[in-house]
Order: sequence, then C-alpha cells, then structure tokens
Amino acid sequence: MVQTKSGYKASGEPVTTLQQHRRPPQTKDTASTMTNTDDKPFSQDDLATKETYGFSGFDDEDEDNENEEDINKTMKHDSHHPFKVEDKIDIPTYNGTIDAEKLDSWLDQLETYFTLYGFHSSEKVVFARLKLTSHAFGWWNSQLKIMGNEEISWKKFTQLLRQEFYPMGYVQDRWTRWHNLRLQRGQSVQEYTTEFRRLAVTLGIPIDNVDVCTKYVAGLPPQIQTEMRLPVITNISNASSIAMAIEQKNKIGGRKFVEGLNSEASNSNHHKEEFKKKEPHTQMKINIVAIAG
Repeated sequence: MVQTKSGYKASGEPVTTLQQHRRPPQTKDTASTMTNTDDKPFSQDDLATKETYGFSGFDDEDEDNENEEDINKTMKHDSHHPFKVEDKIDIPTYNGTIDAEKLDSWLDQLETYFTLYGFHSSEKVVFARLKLTSHAFGWWNSQLKIMGNEEISWKKFTQLLRQEFYPMGYVQDRWTRWHNLRLQRGQSVQEYTTEFRRLAVTLGIPIDNVDVCTKYVAGLPPQIQTEMRLPVITNISNASSIAMAIEQKNKIGGRKFVEGLNSEASNSNHHKEEFKKKEPHTQMKINIVAIAG
C-alpha cells in the first residue's frame, strides 16, 4: 500500500521526489515558448531561394502591393515600345526623266518608306541609289567620282537630284509664284491655303514660322486682314481657320445685303407702279377743277 504524503510525514519516513516525472512549470507568456521560424536569421541559401521564387517575409497586403507595383512597371516599360506598322511598300525606280512632279512623288514615297523602317541619313542615300536606273544611275556615278570620299547626307542628295532633273527655271518660277502669291478673284480661302502650303513644302519653307504666317495673312483680301488683326495669329492652321470663318461670315452678310437692296428696289418699283396707276385720276381731277373755275 502506497502511503500518502501526510502518511509519510506521520511515520517519519523520508519522501523521495522524482524530478524526471515532474511537468515543467507553466509561464504566463506563452508567446516566448512558441517556436517561430520567421525569427531565425536567414541564411544566404534562404535568401537566394526567396529571390528565385518570389517569397517574402511581408504579409499578404505588402505582397499585393509589390505585385501591383510590378504590373505597373511592366505596363510602363511596355508603353515605351514604339508602335510598329508592318506593311510592304514597293518603291519604283527613277530613270532621270525631266519631270518635277514625278521626281517629287518618288522622293515622297522614299520618305514614307524611310520613316516606316527607321532609316538613317546614310542608309537613305544607299537605298535610293539602288533605285536609280538609266540616265539617273549614270549621273549619280559621275557625281560620286567628282565628290570622292565626301560623305553625302540625304538632304544634299535630294538637292543634287532636284538641281539636275527639275526643268530649266522651274525653281525660280516657283520662288516667283511664292513671292507674288495672293488670293485671286473667284478663289476661296481654302484654295489659297492649299496652294500656299504646297509651295511652302516644295520650297522647303517651314510653315510654323511667324514670318511665313505674316506673309499668309498679307495675301488675303483687305476686309479679311482687317478682322484678323484682333486675334493673335501664331501659325498657318490658326490663321486659315479664322480667315475661312470670316470669309463665310462675309458671304452670309453680303448675301443679306444684296437681298436687302433687291427688296428695296422691288418696293420702290411697286410704289412707282401704284403712282402711275393713280396719275390719270389725279390729272382728271385737276382738269375738272380748272373748268369749274
């Protein structure tokens, strides 16, 4: 029979305490006894693994923020990529025909092609040379021998082409037309603007220039110029829009003025007709009065 602790005390026998069977004392702070893997320092392998697989020690909210930032960065990066248009343009050859419009059209097609595929100045010259045939090809080879190792820009190349294959006096004629350009009788502002722009582009004159804009306004009729002095004119587009609006307003006003004149003339003629109808009766009354007297 196993005695209780009080029985051992009454009999005087010693009490033996088995330490290995005692439970460890409970502490109030249970958080310190819990094992938390996040409190352990990271090793280099752990950091490498986290970087590789995208793990982090942040909570879910921070992780969502990181993901959103990554998406925004990706979208921002993609927005810098240029918009590419894939299209096949067949550039015709040029044989050196003396025709200004044909040469300008050929050069315009080349410019479109170069813009689409991002050619540099030197590459433009090389590509255009491949499209020269017949007289134009022979002429360019002779120019290369004359210029030697001189580097030729695209601008220089087009200038030499125009000097050689434009009709005699063609450039001088266009400069003369440019200096004398005015809105002609019977010509609309839209037609004048189109001709103005075409000549400016042909002669290499920048459109968005204060002096060019002043020249454009100077070629308009005086009544339109007077009304255009009030707003600030800074470019051809602005000037042409205002000029066309004034032209339209004047047309409507002129039509009303003419209609008013016609109406006044019609009323005047009507009164004259009425007076003629009454004139015999008036004359008869005068004669009767004279006889009676």
